[in-house]
Amino acid sequence: MDANDWFANRQLWSGLDTAADCGGNPAGPCNAPKTPLKWNLPGYTFGGPFYIPGHYNTDKSKTFFFWSQSWARYREGSVMSANAPTPRMRQGDFSECDPASANYNSVAASNCVVPINPVNNLPFAGDTVPINSNVQAIMDSLVPLPNNGVDGYVKAPSTPTNWRQEQLRVDQNISDKTALFVRYTQDAWVQTLTPALWTGSSYDTIASPFQVPAKNVVVHLTHTFKPDLMNEAILAYGNDLHIIHTVAGPGSPSKSIQKPSTWSVVPIFAANKAETVLPGVCVWVGHRLAFARTPVRTWTITATCRPLPSRTMLSIPRESTP
Repeated sequence: MDANDWFANRQLWSGLDTAADCGGNPAGPCNAPKTPLKWNLPGYTFGGPFYIPGHYNTDKSKTFFFWSQSWARYREGSVMSANAPTPRMRQGDFSECDPASANYNSVAASNCVVPINPVNNLPFAGDTVPINSNVQAIMDSLVPLPNNGVDGYVKAPSTPTNWRQEQLRVDQNISDKTALFVRYTQDAWVQTLTPALWTGSSYDTIASPFQVPAKNVVVHLTHTFKPDLMNEAILAYGNDLHIIHTVAGPGSPSKSIQKPSTWSVVPIFAANKAETVLPGVCVWVGHRLAFARTPVRTWTITATCRPLPSRTMLSIPRESTP
């Protein structure tokens, strides 16, 4: 095997796989997508003495300023690999698991048991199970279609991160013994996490845009009384706003995770009735198909005021997870 093929995230083709297993390519191999990796880090700075010729700070020793602005754009990701129900299974048709059916497929049938009707303990007619409309909504939103053989799903979704920062600082030499500077910094970054944060998800059908805008102000004053005695006063303020929510990911067939108008599931807790996002789902039954989906919403607001000289801190956090 060529090492370049391995590090390009290409699956091995054993020679035992059929053309259908490899997406219709009889020559193989089954190709997995490459992981995205792009970094762009532009920025600039500008600063120096502030003066007005013939009027202010003519010797360029009193007032100084500094300004910087920078950006970062990261495009990274990881390969996701899982099983997904076949198009027939999505419609309740499990004939691919039945050796007596013309639709039998040995790959789809691996560890698959033909469903039994609990009413009469016999297989469903045509091996087809009636699909509940609520289940269909979850399938259409949270479970992707196979794209790697009969029931395989392989994707390398990008996890974009956009960051930006501005900073302004002004230094003032008030006298030979007294100096003051004020610094203001603001930055913000937005990251889209796929799969969604804290879900243990198997697919890229749900994503979590994560936003963190922040601001910080520092006022710093020093005064020298004598060579061995100096006083320093610092006042700082900073705040952070964390915004995390859930949206449909690139792999969602319906491109939506909202409950449809036909949704009829009665929640256990009455407060959840107002929630518009589909509920979390976890399926693990010993079959080749196993997946977990949990749409979540979280907002966190934190404000901090900290006078550093006195070593005291006032923190006012507010968190809400509906």
